[in-house]
Amino acid sequence: MRHRRGCSPRGGMSAWKHVCLGLGIGAALGALLGRRPWHGPKQAPAAVQSRVVTVVRRPRTTGNHTVVMGQFNTRLRSATVAAWASAWSRLRLVDDVFVAVPISTTGAPAPWTPADLEADLSPYPAGKGLYVLTYPGDGGVISPSANLAFVIRTVGAAARGVMYVHDDMLVASSIIARLGNDAWITNNRRSTLRLYPNGSVVGLAPGWMHTPACEAGFARFARSPTAKPLLNASPFLVVGGGRADFLYVTTTSDEQVRILLRLLDGVVQARLFLECALPSVVEIMERLFDVPVYAAKLAQDPPQLKTVLDLIAGDSARRAHPIPELMHPIKLNMVGILPWVAAFEAATGLADGAP
Repeated sequence: MRHRRGCSPRGGMSAWKHVCLGLGIGAALGALLGRRPWHGPKQAPAAVQSRVVTVVRRPRTTGNHTVVMGQFNTRLRSATVAAWASAWSRLRLVDDVFVAVPISTTGAPAPWTPADLEADLSPYPAGKGLYVLTYPGDGGVISPSANLAFVIRTVGAAARGVMYVHDDMLVASSIIARLGNDAWITNNRRSTLRLYPNGSVVGLAPGWMHTPACEAGFARFARSPTAKPLLNASPFLVVGGGRADFLYVTTTSDEQVRILLRLLDGVVQARLFLECALPSVVEIMERLFDVPVYAAKLAQDPPQLKTVLDLIAGDSARRAHPIPELMHPIKLNMVGILPWVAAFEAATGLADGAP
């Protein structure tokens, strides 16, 4: 049974306390963000609707497990994608897998079809679902936010949580064990920013390469029907910025999912860059609902990634030590799919017989 969570705003959103205590969470958030139904792709904006899902393997989602969405920003070979999907499907806590692959915006034919992917699947657990989600390619600038919204609408109440991962992300067994709990999971702690009603944002690092794109996107977001009610309730809106290669969200609360999708739709329509979009959505949800958020440690620097290379090499001595919770990037098209699968098995515990 899906449950409802209370309203416990924090950090500069004091106006919410009066609203929530006076009207209740449903009426307060309904008045500010609307009562739009969240289930069904047709409820999304055009930027999210422009996705096509093909069922490659029939799902059996139970409502107790996790749906994984892999974001592929380039169209890799079907055999590579099939091996990637098969690896994730072997995890006990994972029910269904979505493979989000770009289609050409110039009209060029796709290098492979879902039928080719089906032919390359060997093995794939019986009863677990596999979907191909095609979307207009944009290099991962906005599409991960739109794809995540689409997947959440597609699976509806059938899963306990949805996890978005960049295609080559490696996830440690300690993070896999957290799936299905109430806490959301992000990669690293995000920077806290302040967005004002006039569209200005305070806290972005001047030297960050994505600062100009985030400033422009935040200015558009501040004018959106999604952000305006929040900005009217407080002098500023706390948003975020930082790496956005991984996110796990729970989908057991109808109220939270409705607002989560409204926020995702809002950042997509505002064309807010991924590394400010998803951190901002998490920041707002954490404050509106007191959502517990665990910030997993992301290894991305060469010294940290040495551990990943050791995993790929099968170094048993290194495997005896704790490995980073999240590891990125180890490019699939550079190391090859078989070494990557070996590293995936070592990181998740599959190599040691973990379920």
